[in-house]
Amino acid sequence: MVLGDANTNQNQSVRSNPFLLYDADQPGQSLVGDEVLTSSNYHIWLPLMTLFLRVKNKIGFVDGTLPKPPANNQTSAMWSCCNSMVMSWITSSVSDDIRKSIIYHNTAQAMWSALKDRYHML
Repeated sequence: MVLGDANTNQNQSVRSNPFLLYDADQPGQSLVGDEVLTSSNYHIWLPLMTLFLRVKNKIGFVDGTLPKPPANNQTSAMWSCCNSMVMSWITSSVSDDIRKSIIYHNTAQAMWSALKDRYHML
């Protein structure tokens, strides 16, 4: 194995960690450009937001595949930090009226589900 190959594999392993946050990952970050969720564009907003979360390796926080670990688990604090970041990304990607209706959810998954329940069939 060439040294470059080992570094590449290590970098891929680090990037696949759902708890990884980069310096550029900021609360309030604009994720979907000007396409914030309104009452009439869920069908456009959803694939854009899903794409962003997949690129950031954070889709598990909204689709339920990365549930909250028990409080005594060593990953609990990292999960909470990343969940909060995803929640901030979601709230930054919706209109003010929608933000007010989801802000009190405790997890990104709960926010995501509330949006799906409300707008999926519109």
